[in-house]
Amino acid sequence: MDKVEGRRIRRVLHTLVVLGAAVGAAAGPAFALTPPSVPDCFPERLGELQASEFPPALHRAMREQRRGLLFGYKSPRHQTTVTVYLLNKAQAGGVEQEFQSAAEQIVAFNPGVAPLQSGSLELNLANLPVEGRRNLYQWTQEGEGVGSLLWVGETPDRIVKFRLSYLRPAQDAPAAEAERYAMGALRLVAYHTCEPPTAPAAEPPPSVPYYPPAPPAPPSK
Repeated sequence: MDKVEGRRIRRVLHTLVVLGAAVGAAAGPAFALTPPSVPDCFPERLGELQASEFPPALHRAMREQRRGLLFGYKSPRHQTTVTVYLLNKAQAGGVEQEFQSAAEQIVAFNPGVAPLQSGSLELNLANLPVEGRRNLYQWTQEGEGVGSLLWVGETPDRIVKFRLSYLRPAQDAPAAEAERYAMGALRLVAYHTCEPPTAPAAEPPPSVPYYPPAPPAPPSK
């Protein structure tokens, strides 16, 4: 390769980088395109996403009834929320059963709603590509459009369920932008979905009494 050809290639690459930065700035990306090589498990913040807080009783119910863990994130942009359920395989009914049960709950809370799209979707769970079942929904609630996605997949240790929801404007262009943002949020949370070192804080079950530690014995004479 001669010097002229080398300079031409460098100019082309530079132009592509500039155009890519301009497109990214115009779209206003909220999430990093290149995630860290080793993800943190459910950090407090992920870009614009803030970790959600759930009542301690809900964490307790998840542990006792499903031997599972519950996490979530939210963003004021398009009122996007992502909820993550890490279910114990021994207590869960498998991907298909969990998927059908969750789909029935969505219809029960939103009568007349049917999936717009149904099929499979691959998500990167902490560097582990996992293909799961997914349904895409849209409905109107209190005069506002809502987009929602259900995903259920399986890792070596868990049945994993995601629920994504966001406000979906009526106009096509804003609706497409809201969907891109919401899917970016889902993929970012999925990348940080791994087994946390400790479970979320929760109140001790009422059936287990708490006994304070006994005072230390007096020194022997």
